[in-house]
This record gives sequence, C-alpha cells and structure tokens, in this order.
Amino acid sequence: MEAWVEALGENGALSSAGLAVGVAFGFFAQRSRFCLRAAVIEFARGHPGGKLTVWLFAFATAVLATQLLVLGGLFDASDARQIAARGSLSGAAIGGALFGVGMILARGCSSRLLVLGAQGNLRAVISGLVFAVTAQASWTGILAPSYAPELKLLGVVAMAPASDLRPLLEAVQGTTVGRIMSSFVLRSYGEAYADVSFDAYTSAPTRWLARDMSGRCLAGREALFSVLEALATGGSIFRIPPTSGPFGERLAQNTPALPLPQPLLVAQGLADDLVLPEIQAGFVQRLCGAGQALEYRTYAGRDHLSVLAPDAPFVAELVRWTEDRLAGRPAPTGCLYL
Repeated sequence: MEAWVEALGENGALSSAGLAVGVAFGFFAQRSRFCLRAAVIEFARGHPGGKLTVWLFAFATAVLATQLLVLGGLFDASDARQIAARGSLSGAAIGGALFGVGMILARGCSSRLLVLGAQGNLRAVISGLVFAVTAQASWTGILAPSYAPELKLLGVVAMAPASDLRPLLEAVQGTTVGRIMSSFVLRSYGEAYADVSFDAYTSAPTRWLARDMSGRCLAGREALFSVLEALATGGSIFRIPPTSGPFGERLAQNTPALPLPQPLLVAQGLADDLVLPEIQAGFVQRLCGAGQALEYRTYAGRDHLSVLAPDAPFVAELVRWTEDRLAGRPAPTGCLYL
C-alpha cells in the first residue's frame, strides 16, 4: 500500500482511489437501484421488499468493511469529521428530519440523485446541485463557527453569483438564456416546495414551451430546441410576476441577506446577460450597507463564463487574493469597488 502511494504520490493515490470507489459505487447503485427513500417507504408501509433489502445489505457491508479496516490498522476513523466534531442529540434529530423531508420532496437521497443525474435526469441534477451548494454553504459559511468549529474560514469568493434572485429572475426575461434558466428555476422550486405551482405562474401555450425547456439540458445539439422555444415565447415565461406569491417568498428565503464574518470577493462580468451587472451592483450595495467587508471587481467585455476564462485578468487577481488570505495579510475593511 505504501509503495503504491509513493509511486503515484499522495494526490495521485487519492484521485485513483476516488475514481475506483466512484466507478464501483455508480455501477452497483445503478444496477441495484439503491435508494434510501424507496427503502424508507417500504419500511413505513410495512411491506419490506427488494429496496429495503438492498439498503440493509449495503449498510451492513459498509459497517463490516470499516471495522475490518480499522482492526487491520489500514484505516483511522478518529479524524473523520463526523467523529472528531462534537454533535448533539437535538442536532441529529432536527438534521435527520430535514434530510428525510428533503429526500421525500426531491424524490431521492443524494446518492440516488447522483445516479439519476448521470443518466440525464435534469430534475435530479438541479436537486443535487441545490443539495451540494446548501451543504457546502452550511459547512463553510454562516453556520461554520458552530457546525464546524475546527475549520477556519479565511475568505469567500463568489464569481458572478445569482445572488438577488427576485429582481434577477424578473429582469432576465428579456434574454433567451434568461427564459431558459427561469424555466429550470420554476420547475425545481415547484418540485422542492409544495406551495409553488408551475402552472400557477405560467399560461398556455407558454406553459408548454417552458415545461419542455425545463426538462432538457442546456448543452449539446438538443439545446437548440430550447433556444427556439425561448424565442417562440416572445417574452416572459411568467403569467404573473415571479416576485409575487409563494414563489417570490421562496426566492427571498434563498437570497443571502446576512453579512459574513469573513472578507468577501465578488467578481462580475459587465457583459453578463444571465446575472445582470445592475442587479449584482444593487445586491453588493445592500451587503455593504449591512457591514460586509467586500471587494467588488467588475470586468468590461466579460460575460458569465468568460469572467473565469484562462486569459481573464480575474484569474491572477484571485490567486493573489487567496495567497493574501492564506498568508494572514489583512483584507481591506469596508467596501472596495475595483
């Protein structure tokens, strides 16, 4: 084992092991239709079947394999964050309940969403992204001091973030890509929140076009159909303003409002037609008014993707900013517009 690690190097060994585990998990999870949600439903209904059997077998195998590796001196579980970090019974109960509710609403746990996403299920991709971003934000953002006290967050970088969701979603209806992305957002919110209805915010025939766009990935040749449908709408996909009613309330709930204790760097391309610069500027101004230490860097001629292209000036500036935080150099206080 040590010879293998030395031959590949630490990063190479970790990458190879991760690839092997990922391929094995993907194969067996897809073939066995592994799904915690389906197992819970079988158990709750009192009709144990194949889904519950597969989950119990996978759980038992994981526990047994971990214990054998520990006994053999091949694995040290003491550094695992679940064991090293102090927890609480109430936190486990509340977190477990939230996970269960989210799993039911998303129609799958994170493992199942990963498999479905790899098979081209757009709903699973959107739900999985929301799950991953929310987990990362909780782990390293506002909740970090209490949830992960052993981690020290030195700074936060956001590159063309979709920050102020309500005015942004309303403003991008004038662009083709904005209408397509709006259909994704409306459909994902409709599936995540019971009080948000896709049909309530759209009307025929735009509803049919928007629903079709929301089920197609914005990549490859099929994306041309979405572009044509977005053009055919002739304007907004919404029958009523997306800022109104339950949808508007949910968008507001998912918009960051509290300042972070860490310095924040926001990069924005001034040619961005998806995350509009004027919307971003207003969001930054409100954060500054709330006391956020912030650097706001804008780049003429750069759009949503090219702001981070290899030749973009932001790349070198990002490296320098990160080096300053790692070296302990103080970040500028207040708001700095560059």
